[in-house]
Amino acid sequence: MKELRFMHIADLHLDSPFVGLKHLPPFIFQQMKDSTFKSLTQLVTVAITEKIDFLLIAGDIYDEKTQSIRAQARFIDEMERLQTENIPVYAILGNHDYNDGTLISLDLPQNVHLFSAETETVYYKHTNGTTAAIHGFSYDKKHLIERRVETFEKASNVDFNIALYHGEETTTGGNYAPFSRSEMLQKNFDYWALGHIHKQDCLNEEPLILYPGNIQGRHRKETGPKGGMIISLSEKETKATFYPAAAIVWEERSLTIKPDISIDHLLQKLIAEMDKAREESGAKVFLAVTLLIDEKLNKTVSQKIINGEVIERLQDLEQERDDFVWVYQLKTYLNKNITVDWWQEETAYQSHWEGAIQQLSQEQQFNDVIQEMTMQRLARRYVDVPDMALREQIIEDAVLLIGQLIAEEGEEK
Repeated sequence: MKELRFMHIADLHLDSPFVGLKHLPPFIFQQMKDSTFKSLTQLVTVAITEKIDFLLIAGDIYDEKTQSIRAQARFIDEMERLQTENIPVYAILGNHDYNDGTLISLDLPQNVHLFSAETETVYYKHTNGTTAAIHGFSYDKKHLIERRVETFEKASNVDFNIALYHGEETTTGGNYAPFSRSEMLQKNFDYWALGHIHKQDCLNEEPLILYPGNIQGRHRKETGPKGGMIISLSEKETKATFYPAAAIVWEERSLTIKPDISIDHLLQKLIAEMDKAREESGAKVFLAVTLLIDEKLNKTVSQKIINGEVIERLQDLEQERDDFVWVYQLKTYLNKNITVDWWQEETAYQSHWEGAIQQLSQEQQFNDVIQEMTMQRLARRYVDVPDMALREQIIEDAVLLIGQLIAEEGEEK
């Protein structure tokens, strides 16, 4: 029976600057900066151990168009490990690392084929005689509005047709090589190796049209396991097996506590939850914890959470650990749905509230407010990095906190 076994990865984003995390302690920040490289190293190790036939990389190898020598060299080092094992690599560039012809890059090893901007086809032949045509194209500019699926043509003289495609699924518009599932199915290929979105997504099972997600979560919205897929492609069926590889995993957890909990007991419960996350993830962890309560939390504990003392204690315990669990967010949430009549009835309050949120979302307004907060303990962790992602996080946290305080006041009325 004709069969191939290969690895499919995408969105490596090597050399990501992680600007929004520069406020972290140097040891933790350096671990984050190295995380994409470590994830790639782990995947190459898996590829060698599993004796795959070849590796597919579906775009965004690097985070930016211009890559550092360090990032290129580390990528080349991993490709050379594969070359030593006679494992070829087929790769395309995406919207982050596109090549418009102005870049000067280090030479890639001979086992790596980097597709050009025009859709092209290369051929693979296994020692057992099984053959495949691998089709793909690289971005030569940041935005590709053309629907490039139509440029893919099935080869008739091979056992399998495989496509590499970095783009977004959409029926109309789109800036990133837009496509539809039906367009791909019409091509009658055996496998579509997709890239671009940073989560796993199977658009079709037979033939398999698959996003493997990125190899390393880069911020709090990219939670859960990250890694690559090993695909077993045969004449009868196609199987995809996920292999986790992220050096650092972003997680969100909730913890139920009693409203009269003491600081000591709260810290014990949080540390136990951190140890649980450490054991279950098998990697370093960036952790957000939501404390669930049924009634208003006692003022002493609530104040220690709000002013940042609790989270600082948790972080102090982890700063020198190689297997750290870094709690980057700690918030409380009232389980029961409290109705605050006086708030809901006064439409003026609601309009002012919404206006304040919208105003704070603007960069200049946000920076003005942050400058006034520089002497506060909690704000000091954020003031140096008012980028878009961090602004969203701080505003979200502030809205949640104010809402909780309003609810608590309403409960006392």
